[in-house]
Amino acid sequence: MKPQLGVAAAAAACLFAVAGCASGANTTGSGTSGANGGSSTTFVKKDPLILGYSVYDQTDPYFIAYAKGVKARAAERGAEVVISDSKDSAQIQVTGSSQLISRNISALLITPVQPDSLPATISAAHAAKIPVLVGDIGAKGDYDYFVQSNNEEGGGQAAEYLCKKFDDGQPHEIAFIRDDPGHAAGEARGKGFKDGLAKCPNLKLVSEIPGQTVEAAFKAGQDIFAANPNVEAIFGFNSNAVQGAVRASETSKKKPTIVGFNGDPIELELIEQGKQEATVAQDPFGQGQALVDAALDLLDGKEPKFTDAASKTLEQPTTLVTKENLADFKAKLNRQ
Repeated sequence: MKPQLGVAAAAAACLFAVAGCASGANTTGSGTSGANGGSSTTFVKKDPLILGYSVYDQTDPYFIAYAKGVKARAAERGAEVVISDSKDSAQIQVTGSSQLISRNISALLITPVQPDSLPATISAAHAAKIPVLVGDIGAKGDYDYFVQSNNEEGGGQAAEYLCKKFDDGQPHEIAFIRDDPGHAAGEARGKGFKDGLAKCPNLKLVSEIPGQTVEAAFKAGQDIFAANPNVEAIFGFNSNAVQGAVRASETSKKKPTIVGFNGDPIELELIEQGKQEATVAQDPFGQGQALVDAALDLLDGKEPKFTDAASKTLEQPTTLVTKENLADFKAKLNRQ
């Protein structure tokens, strides 16, 4: 998920213009954010109750599940949802967010393509008395709520899995296909992974190469095997990295242990096929539900659930999925 620069400044004027026209009619109640250092804006709960969700990309299985969680919880709690698909474009997201703000929504939920674009969007929403709740990727500006996985803990789970697998006192070489620099979630996963490996002196991290896309990860995997032919395990920071690692393993005729992060459908399929051993699975459906719950709390003047109130953040746990618990995990997904 590469940053797209220069979008926030270009769109700020448009957002502020839209904010001045947003309707606040047909109100049924209001809430105020600011108890923990956030906005002092008084929010307006409108009738009908509509939540706007600016989703990262509705072709991505992870964010399809996210949107399902938003819609399912909203339906349970009597709210409508309007979806704006950003199509992995920060420019489209800024425009789409401004359009949502103008549609008489009560709260704006957003999974940012580029967190640097958030401050202008947040200012426009707050001017229209609309809270902004950020789901995943990263959060900047005077947002009112942020939910994400505990990425550092998840990276540690991947390391712990490898430590147990190679718990024989013998030296083993490990590689890491990581995120491009500057992505907060990826950096947290990498930190947790490397801190976890440090607890296992017989495991040596011999290579870490960025692989943001499947093709980049494939090239990274080839480079890893060329420089370190004895690598026995690869940790891929997301499903793209895993897919690239699998392809590189097959073309290089290697059989390393591959551990991934996300728990996307493609990873579950690779685990079933025996091409991947484990993944650290996130819960996008649950995160979407949490966004809706927090939005309604804010609109009702209540404090949402936080794990860190100072940063207005809720961190959700991750789940290590292997072939042993794969069926149970997939059954849970099918119930969502």
